[in-house]
Amino acid sequence: MERFFRSLKHEWMPSMDYEARKKRSVELSVISQAITAASDATDITGD
Repeated sequence: MERFFRSLKHEWMPSMDYEARKKRSVELSVISQAITAASDATDITGD
């Protein structure tokens, strides 16, 4: 039984790590989009 849980944990951890990385990449893309939008807005007001 313990071996089953150990293998389950081994299978589960990479997927958790993947979810965390995916969430992180989404956050970074949102931040970069916000920066791009902000720089576009300043370009418009600069003219």
